[in-house]
Amino acid sequence: MTQYSIQLRDIQLVQDGIRQLLGEIDSFDGLATSGNLVIDSIINYKANIAKKNQIYFSVELLIPQTLNIDAISICQIVGNALDNAIEATAKVDDVAKRIVQIGMNYKQNALFIQIVNPYRGEVVTDSNGHLMSSKRNFRTEGIGLQSIMSVVEKNQGSCIVGFENNQFRLRVTLYDAKDEL
Repeated sequence: MTQYSIQLRDIQLVQDGIRQLLGEIDSFDGLATSGNLVIDSIINYKANIAKKNQIYFSVELLIPQTLNIDAISICQIVGNALDNAIEATAKVDDVAKRIVQIGMNYKQNALFIQIVNPYRGEVVTDSNGHLMSSKRNFRTEGIGLQSIMSVVEKNQGSCIVGFENNQFRLRVTLYDAKDEL
């Protein structure tokens, strides 16, 4: 066996392991094709979950293949944000409005993430303006959003949340994002 065939076999084993960790995916749409394996994998996996709930993802990624942000942080931010977006969007009665917009852009050494989704009903906040979870009878802050903000803060980024006209908007900026190889 040549070195090249060994490397190909190793790549196949890694890909098989990733598929197993992510679970079986019925079909692979490949919406996210930026070349960034972590981000593409998360978005494509969540897109398949969304599809089962009649939710469409609109994806625009202008990002480098490698980033100077650890994969766990990216998974926590993007994964939690998409979980929240899918959960809220699934409650929208009009299937034609079930669109989650995902935009990521890299400029001047910063990664900009924006996720916009529709929601039904009212957004509940506490007296300080913090969003409250739609679960647990609105008694505590949303754990997913709280986790996102914690990871963003740990990475010295910024996070802005907005909601109006039944559109929820999450904007995250992570600085020093380019991996200098």
